[in-house]
Amino acid sequence: HADFPGFEESEAPGPDRVEQHSARGEFCRPEVELLSLVRNVVIQGELVRQDSWGKDQIALEIKNNKRRIEEICISCGSLQVITQHPLFEGGLCDPCKDNFLESIFLYDQDGYQSYCTICCGGSKVLMCGNSGCKRCYCCECLDALVNPGAAKIAEAMDHWTCFMCRSARFFGLLRRKRKWQLKLKQFFDQESEHLRIYAPVPINRQNPIRVLSLFSNVTKDLQDIRILDRVPDSNQEMLTFFEDLDNITRQNIEQRGPFDFVIGACPQNPSVDHSSGRIIFQYCRILQYARPNEAEERPFFWMFMDPETLTENDINDASRFLECDPVIIHDISDSVRLWSNIPSLKSKFAANMYNPTWKKRGKNTTEKTYMKMVKQFLVPLKDYFKSYI
Repeated sequence: HADFPGFEESEAPGPDRVEQHSARGEFCRPEVELLSLVRNVVIQGELVRQDSWGKDQIALEIKNNKRRIEEICISCGSLQVITQHPLFEGGLCDPCKDNFLESIFLYDQDGYQSYCTICCGGSKVLMCGNSGCKRCYCCECLDALVNPGAAKIAEAMDHWTCFMCRSARFFGLLRRKRKWQLKLKQFFDQESEHLRIYAPVPINRQNPIRVLSLFSNVTKDLQDIRILDRVPDSNQEMLTFFEDLDNITRQNIEQRGPFDFVIGACPQNPSVDHSSGRIIFQYCRILQYARPNEAEERPFFWMFMDPETLTENDINDASRFLECDPVIIHDISDSVRLWSNIPSLKSKFAANMYNPTWKKRGKNTTEKTYMKMVKQFLVPLKDYFKSYI
């Protein structure tokens, strides 16, 4: 692939000039056909624009006023910095910090980040061509932080690999942090009042996700949305399904586990023997059995789905037992209520993200089809487990 002119890899750039570094596509896989696709970002039905940002002043502040990049918000150019960006060297102002906390884990229906990885905004973004990455970067950030005209050069490339996927860490003023996985966790632990996350796992250390499915077998559904491989290792069962939980004990779960993801779906028509209240109790009981010990820091996720069949008392009980409030995901003809610890479902924007082109379904739809409605909210799992998305 052609190189970016002047983007040769070098030592860390000095504060008085904007260096340029390599943007080669050596990590692009040949089968990737994503090219350097450019799209307008539409969130909540509106085009996201931040034309008033002062990103173009970042390089001038560093060159002319001798400011350190840590003193400047790399998302908008503000000098009112209150914290540091978790992924790249540079500061964040208060509004941009809040925006990052709410938006970094949001993904569109196509599986790509909804917002720029750097600023969590942007009117036009470039999608990484590296299979499995799914990150986006806005043209404004590339031109302001990498080099003027960098976005146009990237657009013209056959395969553009993003700054989180390359071996080099320095790209003009954009400098990826060492151990960014840990720093991202520390950022949320310090700055977020409602969300705690696990440190993302480097790709070379990721394993396939081990799923415990309760009440409904979601193997095919998870394969369809590519959370599970269609051809799993024959020596290892990656999904365990229990429908009747009355006789399931802690020992049963420990023998079949450990599990990384526990998912349960409340049936649309609970039977007398399996009332909605009892289903909630059974799910919470098994969830406690499957949770890792507090001393373990391995990523562990869970989700309980309700196709809006629970009573108000049941909803309150579920929220109390699961220690979080639900999010309702709307569609044209359906909606589903979700309790989960997956980061994307903790965003205040989550309930407004849905697919308006979803085909209208009949009354007899089973709860398993709701997995397609929540596909985009499962994308963050790729940062922890081997992904087929």
